[in-house]
Amino acid sequence: MTRFIALAISCGLLLADRAPISATMAAQEPPKVGCPFDGYDGKLAEVTTKSAGLDRGDMVVIYRSEGDWTCAYLTGKNGSSPGWILTKTIRPIASDPNPPRTAWLGTWGFEENVIKIGRADTPGKLALSGKAIWHGNGGVAHYGSISGEATLKGNQLHFVEGEDPVYSCVVDSILFTNYLLVNDNGRCGGMNVRFSGIWKRANGK
Repeated sequence: MTRFIALAISCGLLLADRAPISATMAAQEPPKVGCPFDGYDGKLAEVTTKSAGLDRGDMVVIYRSEGDWTCAYLTGKNGSSPGWILTKTIRPIASDPNPPRTAWLGTWGFEENVIKIGRADTPGKLALSGKAIWHGNGGVAHYGSISGEATLKGNQLHFVEGEDPVYSCVVDSILFTNYLLVNDNGRCGGMNVRFSGIWKRANGK
């Protein structure tokens, strides 16, 4: 009887030891469901621990969370794509719902592209100008530009260039301290030219 009890206790301990290992392995596996691209309309977060091929300091656009994982648009030095990243390895960037107007002013950069935001004469507006470029094969390059006044509402900036409801250029920006999360409608320049992306305030600007 004593040997039986000892064996039972031993087996129980072995099973108990295995459970956490199994749970840990499961936690390290991303969800089986897909994480499709959903634009740049979401919350912004910074990578704090190397994960999902991203380095510390890289930025992601949060879409949704599932268990220990977050579906996000991952941006890094080796490219960008939607995918799953461990939630504990990212830190959401705070966004003041009503930042001072001066928080918008300055020069912002995204790859080779530039946006400048300044004061405007019209109340509730800011002056917006920018240039973007897309490089294709064989040295082909397409360009885009924006210029005019944008409507300011809280931490969001709305820009429309043109009067046609279908073909006008539309650019929407959300301010996250030293970052802008920008979405456009694909009608602000030549083929494949986009202002959509994670823009960073230029140093000293």
